[in-house]
Amino acid sequence: MVKISTLIFDFDGTLIKNQEKEFDIWYNSLKSENIIVDKLKLKEVLKEVEEQELNKIYYYCGKSKEFWINFNKLVIRKLGIKQDVDRLANILENNFRNRKIKIYPETIKVLKNLKKKYNLIILSNHTDEILDKVKRLQLNTYFSYIFYSQKIGFSKPNKKVFDYVINKLKCNKNEIIYVGDNYFVDIMGALSAGIIPILIDREDKENKNNCIKIKNLNELLDIESIIKV
Repeated sequence: MVKISTLIFDFDGTLIKNQEKEFDIWYNSLKSENIIVDKLKLKEVLKEVEEQELNKIYYYCGKSKEFWINFNKLVIRKLGIKQDVDRLANILENNFRNRKIKIYPETIKVLKNLKKKYNLIILSNHTDEILDKVKRLQLNTYFSYIFYSQKIGFSKPNKKVFDYVINKLKCNKNEIIYVGDNYFVDIMGALSAGIIPILIDREDKENKNNCIKIKNLNELLDIESIIKV
């Protein structure tokens, strides 16, 4: 019988929720500067630039702030805005960095209880911004390590991400459970690395039979019964 020693959590959508959508931040930020853009054009430009540039963040060696300012400049110029590009790019970066986020109601209670028994880790497709977010939400005391894709150099569901974490933790993968809200990114990635995955499906949207599914974090308080180890 294998004893579970480590729980690894995804971040966005698992422990916390972003309350502002990317499109809304863009539109409202520009509007606050008296710049009204066509909503359809903004969606198209964001999609185009994201497809071209977004994955580069996971291989970016500098501070993510620099990357996002340059990303914003590309979008702004493609929108046909020619003046105050640098200033607008910095405003947008600041607004994204300080976007409204909330902790799910059960998160703190569950983490407090799980920490008494397990080693808790975060693994997220994120940039160095996650360190500020975790600290701002006062979640840092619950986690031994915070791993994020920009630092690792790969993004989930790539098996190399999970292998990197397993190697750093120096524990048997059979002792690890991964909890995430995205079936393809989190669950398939964990399965490829031989880690037990748990899908948190708060709205009961996924109908999958190759993983354990829970509706909220409270169910993890009886985790050994759930996974039947």
